[in-house]
Amino acid sequence: MTTQTVSLSKDEKIKRVIDLTEQGKPLEVISDELGYSQPKNLIRFMARSQFKFDADHHRFIHQANRNQKKETKKERQEPVHHGMSTLN
Repeated sequence: MTTQTVSLSKDEKIKRVIDLTEQGKPLEVISDELGYSQPKNLIRFMARSQFKFDADHHRFIHQANRNQKKETKKERQEPVHHGMSTLN
């Protein structure tokens, strides 16, 4: 495969990667199309952009969504104290 020079903005590149993974394209093909020498370099780019690769489902997941769910779960676990404080 030949490496192509692609001139896309960061947001355009992220959208292109997500679109191609949703189409079922292998990471090797996507990374080559976008000018990366290896799929791991594409994965690193996406990680710096807050996306994690889910190999089981062959897709990238935005980490802000994942962290938001964790915070909500954490908030539910924190005890809620009602009434007067015991500290004087």
